Amino acid sequence: MMTYHQAVDWIHSQMKFGIKPGIERMNFMLEQLGNPEHNMRSIHIGGTNGKGSTLSYMREILLTEGYTVGTFTSPFIESFNERISRNGTPISDGEITRLVETVQPVVEKLKATDLGEATEFEIITVMCFYYFGSVHPVDFVLVEVGLGGRLDSTNVIEPLLSVITTIGRDHQQYLGDTLEKIAFEKAGIIKKKTPVVIGVKQDEPKEVIVKKQRNNGLPSIFYIIILHMNLTYHMPLVKRLRINGANIYCVIFALIWRESIKLKTV
Repeated sequence: MMTYHQAVDWIHSQMKFGIKPGIERMNFMLEQLGNPEHNMRSIHIGGTNGKGSTLSYMREILLTEGYTVGTFTSPFIESFNERISRNGTPISDGEITRLVETVQPVVEKLKATDLGEATEFEIITVMCFYYFGSVHPVDFVLVEVGLGGRLDSTNVIEPLLSVITTIGRDHQQYLGDTLEKIAFEKAGIIKKKTPVVIGVKQDEPKEVIVKKQRNNGLPSIFYIIILHMNLTYHMPLVKRLRINGANIYCVIFALIWRESIKLKTV
């Protein structure tokens, strides 16, 4: 039987395959597992900065409303298990081990194809989607993009909502050397007829995102650009959460969403 340390060591051993943009390997592995991502009610969070804080705010809002929330984040701070958390608590060592035992044969099967080896991030992403899609379902899964968006491993989901926090110059060797090119990659998480929330302030990259939204025939897009405003949102779980700047939009959206569809699960 595999131990937790052996499981984590095996995951980390895939680091040697580096970063390989593309979702073909993800599609193959998830199909082998019965496409568990189709069972998740997800929110996809991309952008250059602010992804982690936006995810945290949305998680606390949803928890306060009485919903169960899964999260997929990177990197971890103290424990590897933080990458996959349920209601703010990392999943257990035993759960990590069992996920690796499930996913490892699929990764080996992938090797025999022309798609090549799975990367570390792809494996962790598959583990997360299998966990929340097949093992321990929750009401909502908040998924943080790893790199870019269009070709990111997480971009196999069909979310309830896409979020693009900010656009800045990051990973230019993969995403491009202009804000417009970077915005194009990050706008790749926008799906047809799915609402989008953006916190992008610059006109040029914002226009790239708006064009993507229009081409996809989306029903709505929220521009919440707050420069000099603070808001205190009262929540029993955290008493008071004070939010500044662009991240305020996630709170506003949560309030709009709660009033419009009452956050009812199906």
